[in-house]
Amino acid sequence: MANTNAPFGFRHLGWARGGPGVTGGTIERKIAYDNSTPICQGDVVQSLATGYVAIGAASVQGSNTAGIFMGCKYLSTSQGRVVYSNYWPSGDHAYDGTAIIVPIAGVPPQLFVVQSLSTKYTFADIGANTDIDVGTQVISGGFGQSGMTVTHSVISATATYPFRVVDLWSNVTPPGAPGTYDGSYNWVVVQSNPDYELGIA
Repeated sequence: MANTNAPFGFRHLGWARGGPGVTGGTIERKIAYDNSTPICQGDVVQSLATGYVAIGAASVQGSNTAGIFMGCKYLSTSQGRVVYSNYWPSGDHAYDGTAIIVPIAGVPPQLFVVQSLSTKYTFADIGANTDIDVGTQVISGGFGQSGMTVTHSVISATATYPFRVVDLWSNVTPPGAPGTYDGSYNWVVVQSNPDYELGIA
């Protein structure tokens, strides 16, 4: 059965090379109160020069990738209380919020599963670095879902890309599972590439 084009962002699989599993710790980073761009669960977040984090953009460097957004807490101006949410809304906050992220910067490489933008990844792509595509988020009924994917059109040995392809999802999960068809929108396992400048990623 053909793969469904249904991006979900980056799902944490664990730490590379025998580290702790999926239950490894998250960290907190600040989101500026005037950041009006939604950030959804599964989105890449990048570090800003101001010390805050914001949603990642295409061509973000691995060394500037703070982590993967899991949720946040903020003081809701409409509700008058602290709200815990799986996405940062475009409004409803007059004070800085707190992002809860799976860290990438400053920690050993980690593994994630993610959908391809369109063109399929193949076995020959394993070992290459790749960029993200922001896509379109789905925000409905208090739920926010990332639309991020990885794009095969930007794949090479370029060291600054934030992720490295380490396997195809079809190699690590049973046949017929979502994302395993050998065609467009297949899922891949990627490793974070945070420290290219040190040559240890």
